[in-house]
Amino acid sequence: MTLLALTGCGPGPSQFDNSGDFKINLRFVSNISDSQKAAFEQAAARWSQVITVGLPGLRLRFPANDCGEGLPAFDGTIDSLLIDVQVKPIDGPGRILGSSGPCKIRNSSNLPGYGIMTLDATDLNTLETSGQLQATITHEMGHVLGYGTLWDDFKLTTGTG
Repeated sequence: MTLLALTGCGPGPSQFDNSGDFKINLRFVSNISDSQKAAFEQAAARWSQVITVGLPGLRLRFPANDCGEGLPAFDGTIDSLLIDVQVKPIDGPGRILGSSGPCKIRNSSNLPGYGIMTLDATDLNTLETSGQLQATITHEMGHVLGYGTLWDDFKLTTGTG
């Protein structure tokens, strides 16, 4: 696996290329432990193995707080997907573990170009010590990729709502 910094990405970017063309760029908006960052990086690497077709470079420019309070501005070009990772209180222990989804959609393909992952600060350490953090992050990252969140847009569901 090759680790490359994405220029113009702000604090803490990581880019993962697992010999495929699909790359997930992470920006860690919140302070989290190295082991927790590694779980996000492993999830990004796993999705990069599963999704083997890359997307063309995308120029993104948006102000701070555009897709949520406390999220930084961005002005640069991404390869396939940029995800801001934040940890903050959501609802207390044991209920909602995280919330994730796309925010900026590509005009050309209607696929995500930028999304947000938020994990509940109250649950983060419990998830890690119980061995459930990796699965939770991988699940939430799937929502940023569009799993479940864009299905209606692609008419992949019927009878929902």
